[in-house]
Amino acid sequence: MITKKYLIPTLLISALLIFGISACTITDTGEDPFGEFSNFTLGGERIEFKSAKLTITGPVNISSPSSHVWAKLDLSTDEKFARPFIANSAVMSIGIQSVSNGKTLPDFPLQSGEYTVYPPTGITDATIIPSLEGKNFSNGPSIGLNYFQDELTFESVHDALEGKITIQFDFEKNMVKITHDWVTKEGVKATGTNNLPLNLSSFNP
Repeated sequence: MITKKYLIPTLLISALLIFGISACTITDTGEDPFGEFSNFTLGGERIEFKSAKLTITGPVNISSPSSHVWAKLDLSTDEKFARPFIANSAVMSIGIQSVSNGKTLPDFPLQSGEYTVYPPTGITDATIIPSLEGKNFSNGPSIGLNYFQDELTFESVHDALEGKITIQFDFEKNMVKITHDWVTKEGVKATGTNNLPLNLSSFNP
């Protein structure tokens, strides 16, 4: 038999335990809370890119394991990625040089992983070229800000100088994730992540 003296503390402890368990309950909504998270910044200024396009531009029917597949990955702050670009939009272009994974179209020929960043104008130092064998690298990113439709030009263009980006292609979700860690020719730092929808349905994983 529990006396009244001990009954009240027992009830209080039980109530606290139930409240604590209820407060820590996590509801699974079935959604990935970070699935569309993007926080890309250029010089501390956030730029919200909303769409992406991928174009294979170079050879894919190759046999050498050190050969590169060329591609262009473009991002836009315009959700519809209209051409010509809409007024005040921003566009990022990345020239991808991906080491051949042995696949040919329609199999997806690009690798996910880290890419060493070089200027979008290309590599002018001939001593660097031999070191690129078997390594993924990119020409750019290059970012155009605030497009003027009347003049068909951007208010400013910011070209990468050096650094790295990491690109992850997600076939299950039709997404691309790009993580940035590079500087422009003017010394402006680019950091953060783009996580954007990308139509990969024309490729086999």
